[in-house]
Amino acid sequence: VFPAACGTAVTLGDRVSVRMRIRPAELMVNWTIAIFHAGASEPHERFEHSTLHGMLLTPERLQTTRPDYVPHLTARGKARLQQAKPRKCICLGDQEPWMA
Repeated sequence: VFPAACGTAVTLGDRVSVRMRIRPAELMVNWTIAIFHAGASEPHERFEHSTLHGMLLTPERLQTTRPDYVPHLTARGKARLQQAKPRKCICLGDQEPWMA
């Protein structure tokens, strides 16, 4: 997923130009998005991004940033819970409880 800085409306006839430079050995990607109104020679909007400012997100990882996302325990997490020893809460009077 190669995002743009913000959503931009386009209309029929507008042109969207995407330029990418990829350096696989360094795991670096730079991309520029330019939006031209119909018939225009200069872009109306232009966004420049680079992995130098942060890593790329997979579509799956990007989903976890949605406000309605609900995490689920992975198979590995479930296995670890099954192996965990039962713990009991010990309370000593009015002190904070702690796990033994």
